[in-house]
This record gives sequence, C-alpha cells and structure tokens, in this order.
Amino acid sequence: MHCPWPVSEWGRFCFYGWSIQDRGKIHEKLGPVFVMVTPYKNVVVVADPAAIGFILGKWRQFRKVPSIDEDWSRHRRLTAPAFNEHMSAPVWDESLKQADGMLQAFLTAGTAGSTTLGKDTQTVALHVLTRIAFGVENTFGEGVGRVEPGYQLSFRESIQLILQRLFLLFVLGKQAPLSPVMPASFQKLGLAVVEYERYVGGLLENERKASNQRTESRNNLMSVLARASDSEKASGRASQSMTDQEIFGNIFIFNIAGHDTTANTLAFAIAMLAAHPEVQDWLGEEITA
Repeated sequence: MHCPWPVSEWGRFCFYGWSIQDRGKIHEKLGPVFVMVTPYKNVVVVADPAAIGFILGKWRQFRKVPSIDEDWSRHRRLTAPAFNEHMSAPVWDESLKQADGMLQAFLTAGTAGSTTLGKDTQTVALHVLTRIAFGVENTFGEGVGRVEPGYQLSFRESIQLILQRLFLLFVLGKQAPLSPVMPASFQKLGLAVVEYERYVGGLLENERKASNQRTESRNNLMSVLARASDSEKASGRASQSMTDQEIFGNIFIFNIAGHDTTANTLAFAIAMLAAHPEVQDWLGEEITA
C-alpha cells in the first residue's frame, strides 16, 4: 500500500505520458504487473510481453462491458461519415499551407534559429485538425496560439495542459481542480478544462447556426456530429444521438489522436534532419526523383 502524493510516489502517475518518462523504473521496483488503486477506478499496469500478447490476442475475453460496447458502436456509426477518401486532398492541401507558414517563420528567424519547435509543430498539427474537423482556417502565425477575447488561455494551451495532466483529471474529476484550496497549477488545469469546453462549444454552436442558414452541408467532423445527432433527435431516436458532452468528448479524443502524436513526430524529425544534413540531401533526392 502507498499513501497518496505528495506523501509517496503516487503523484508520478498523474501525468500524461508518465510511463515514457519513467522508462520502466517503477516495474523494477514493483514487478512487471501492478495495480494502481484510485478513487475513480483501478488500473492494471502491465509490462510483461507474454501477458500483453495474451491480452491483445484474447480480445473477446478482455472486452469492455456491454454498455460500453454499445456506446462505442453508436459513436462509431455517427463519426464514421467524416472519415473518407474525400478528406485526403483537403488534409494534404492544408498541411502544405501550414508547413510553408512554419518554413517562412524559420527563414525570418535567420541565424537565430527557432527555440519553439515543439510549439511550432503543434500549431501545424492543430491548424490542420481545426481546418478538417471544424472547417476553421488559420494562418500559421495566428489561430490556435492566440488567446481569444474573454479567455485566459489559447485553444492550444488549454489542450496541452489537459494532455499533460490527463490522469489527474481522471482521479479528481473536472470540478475539484478549480477549488480555492488546490495549488495554483491544479486551478490552472481546471481553467483549461472550462475554456476547452467553451472553445469547442462555441465551434459547435457556430456550426449549427451555419447549417441552418445554408442548403449545402459541410462534411467536417463537427458538422457531421452535429447533423447526425440532431437528425436522430428529430426522428424520435434520442437514445441513438449524442449529447453535447459526448460530442465534446469525441472532439477531444480526435484532438489527442490527431495532433499530439503528429506534432511530436514532426518535431523530432525536423530536429534530426537539422542535425544530419546528409539525410536531408538523401530525402531531397527521394522527393524530387
């Protein structure tokens, strides 16, 4: 048994990506499999290859509870229309536009170079995502890094704070971090959750208003979710629709899957290419061949 942080190490596991930073040290201490007990749920952490292979190979035995399976099927049915081959061209075009904007920023910096590569690639990934998911276009130098009037955090900062403290939110919930007795860093996390939902809620409201004012429907993720959900409600099948909170949740999942890994990969790739000019030359030859 271990007492909660800060009395023991428990607080180490409240951070998104803790296992990467830990590099397996906790397993040297506790063994290949251990259970993390929290007020929210118990989490079994497995680092044994044989056990992992068995779990992944026996997915029917290690399946989710039926109610969650039904929810997953409903969410997949409503989100699937937004993902098709027609989206490939807009994704490519927007990626080129954002990459060119980042390149121009690098060139403007000159020999001083860039000290914000991680934020730059995150901006590229988020701008591509907001264009495809929300139909919102931004130039590289503006957009998700800008704090909108009436907000304290930018869209990018709110997402990043939530990602960094994701497990802590699972444990404490959304409201607890806002308590005056919490440390300032916790309160800022609570603010990030509130402002993320405000940002997405505003986009959803704008999409619904725009949908009511035009005859031609758009097929970005937000419009598909709003249209499918509202259609199910209008046809008397509210149980098959999505609540606004579920739409927020889906958008957040696609934010994680759609930008964080991409931004990190781009940042590492650019840094490695800068360190190895010979690889740059080889890559250039492959592209122009």
